Amino acid sequence: MCIAILHSRKIVVAAVTSSKDFSTLNVLYEHEFDRNAFNFVSGTFGKGTKEIVCVQSVDGALFFLEHETFLF
Repeated sequence: MCIAILHSRKIVVAAVTSSKDFSTLNVLYEHEFDRNAFNFVSGTFGKGTKEIVCVQSVDGALFFLEHETFLF
């Protein structure tokens, strides 16, 4: 299972590993933005089949990320 954590200027994707006594987060990748991030949504957009993350900045700019790749 993975979790995405949105910070003010970056997004971090981490894997959650659970054992009997505790859970750990292992950072898989992170992307930094040149604008302040406001919210994000993930899913398939349009006719796509791949999971994509869309981050919206405070001033309305959209950033699309596919796994470790910044699309546009």
